[in-house]
Amino acid sequence: MIELDVNKENLELFFKNIRKHDLSELKFLLKTNLKNKFIDSCINSDFIYMIADDDSIPLAVGGCRRCVELNENIGQIWLLCTNSISKSSIEAFNYIENKIYFFQNEFNFLFNFIYKSNFSFLPWLEKRRFKVLDYNADFKLFYYSKGDVGFDLRCIAGK
Repeated sequence: MIELDVNKENLELFFKNIRKHDLSELKFLLKTNLKNKFIDSCINSDFIYMIADDDSIPLAVGGCRRCVELNENIGQIWLLCTNSISKSSIEAFNYIENKIYFFQNEFNFLFNFIYKSNFSFLPWLEKRRFKVLDYNADFKLFYYSKGDVGFDLRCIAGK
């Protein structure tokens, strides 16, 4: 398991083999020009990582966006995987778990919405101390909190 530079070339390799469930989520969120929007978003991220197998085949890209518009101690965490993740899943998810723990130490509150194509991933998140709330038929909200972070969860959920 190695960490790759997050650059256009590696992101294009990643995108060629993205899991169909993750591609469905990107299609729903980004609508058009998926590859370019995805690459631009990744390149302009502060907390981002990409892991690959020992042959430099991308397995996953993930990160956390600091939500300064809400509070600088709130992060929007995310992860996308390629079809190759299944070949190295134990090692890859141990690595990803360590990144999540890093973000849990860095931020007081982490959250994101998960698209229905990835609901099967929710039990894994719950084992990492995330709570899950129903949002609508297409999305669930998952979040982690160190405690009272002094803001209303409805700011994120819009409900």
